[in-house]
Amino acid sequence: MDNRSLGAIGVLGFIILAIVFAISQDGVSANIMSFISAPAFGFVVGVGGALTYMKKHQFKDGELGKSLKNEFILAGWLGLIVGLVLMTSSMTNIGDYSISTFISGLGAAQLTVLYGYVLGNIASVFVD
Repeated sequence: MDNRSLGAIGVLGFIILAIVFAISQDGVSANIMSFISAPAFGFVVGVGGALTYMKKHQFKDGELGKSLKNEFILAGWLGLIVGLVLMTSSMTNIGDYSISTFISGLGAAQLTVLYGYVLGNIASVFVD
């Protein structure tokens, strides 16, 4: 195994270990499924990949990984904005303005940022 694969396994392993440790603490009412979202993953990969593909004609040698990283991170932040808009419109539509509804929606919206940073950094290492 090369250093890129071991590094990627290490990054993902330590992230999962930190999440499991945090969840195991008293008073935390989350589970590992709180960190898994197919729509968030699809948004980051889809939007980040499409943004990279749009700029493909401008790349010089060795720039694809750097661009992919930047676009995945940007897609994560765009996903947060989309998630916030969906969350606030949902709160308005159902008339529930409680802090618990806001906090749970905010947690889900932030997953795209997490995915963008992690996937962007891992992808940039493997592409170049």
